[in-house]
Amino acid sequence: IMAPETVVLSLEEERLQALGARVRVAAPAAKIILWARDERVMEVYDPGSLIPRRIGHALQDALLREVSSSTTVGED
Repeated sequence: IMAPETVVLSLEEERLQALGARVRVAAPAAKIILWARDERVMEVYDPGSLIPRRIGHALQDALLREVSSSTTVGED
């Protein structure tokens, strides 16, 4: 079964925030990133976390780091 490692959703749309909550239940090992389109803030739910980390600076670099840190290299 394939499951996402990272899911990025809009922070500004409540229906997508609700989807993020459902993704956390369906894929508890996934990192959920709620990203503001205006790039002022990002919230990151680490796997198993109920409370997000809030990031408010250097968001493009932070997004790249967050996605890269959850990507694993496949094994043979």
